[in-house]
Amino acid sequence: MAAVLKRELGSYFRSPIGYTIIAIFYFFANIFFNMYCLSYNSGNMSSVFKNTFLIVLFIIPIITMKTFSEDKKLGTDKLLLTSPVSTGRIVFGKYLSAMIIYVICLLIFVVHGLIIEYFSTAQWSVILCTVLGLALMGSAIISIGLFISSLTESQVIACVGTLGVGFFLYIMDVLANLANNAIVSYVVGVFTFIQRFSNFTLGIFNPADVLYFLSVTCLFLWFTMKSFGKNSRS
Repeated sequence: MAAVLKRELGSYFRSPIGYTIIAIFYFFANIFFNMYCLSYNSGNMSSVFKNTFLIVLFIIPIITMKTFSEDKKLGTDKLLLTSPVSTGRIVFGKYLSAMIIYVICLLIFVVHGLIIEYFSTAQWSVILCTVLGLALMGSAIISIGLFISSLTESQVIACVGTLGVGFFLYIMDVLANLANNAIVSYVVGVFTFIQRFSNFTLGIFNPADVLYFLSVTCLFLWFTMKSFGKNSRS
């Protein structure tokens, strides 16, 4: 697994894609921080985090689009499967590499917290809880992106597919409000990402939210293992 992780991380930084992803994330995160905190001399980063949700939805498809589709296109997926590494380790190695890139992006919020701390008092419980929420939510979306990437050899299709799923997750709350139905609202509340993430932005640590995101991650990593092994041997 370590070899797969090293290979995947290297592929991000041997090309401009890794640096570009991090730069784009930092650019928008800093814009939101300037708009909602520095401009108003406020230490409340809740609005920064809520707007970051959209950036995450656009960044993660770019991170995951090449994880399996590139191997399928180049034919190196069969080499991976014939190597002395299990399918589970291959998938987990690729998942960890994508998570490392994503977590590097999230570190900017710790810097923002330190800037606030320099001038006043940062709400570290809210900041760290929200970063954890972003990491867990991102982990779930990354696992979905890996699964979609394992279904196609086209990076564009993998990217658009993951972006489409992310957009659907984002508008689920809107659809529930339009339905104006208690049962629909309850069902959406159980499965929606944004409501569960919003709890973290308020500094609310709910084990049920943590378990939900981890369950989605594990489920789609399992789907990816099955898909990658089946499609690559066919």
